[in-house]
Amino acid sequence: MFKLPSELTISHVEEFHQQVLQVLHAEHDVSIDMSDVSRIDTASIQVLCALQKHLLEINNTIRWHGESQALSKAVDELGLTGLLALSA
Repeated sequence: MFKLPSELTISHVEEFHQQVLQVLHAEHDVSIDMSDVSRIDTASIQVLCALQKHLLEINNTIRWHGESQALSKAVDELGLTGLLALSA
């Protein structure tokens, strides 16, 4: 399981992107624990969308675990709840 850090902002996006690149080689659904996320910006959401898009292309998806009001709210405000398969 891939655990997201508490802050996913532009200052952390390069490190986050590198971590996600390791997950991209998965040939199965990717489990992500979002329970610690207290702050997220659009740069990090863009990385998550790219991951989800790749997984969907190979008939897989992100399996979300935990809850993060910050992540859910940001994704909802951007209209990406459906793409990322998050419940609003």
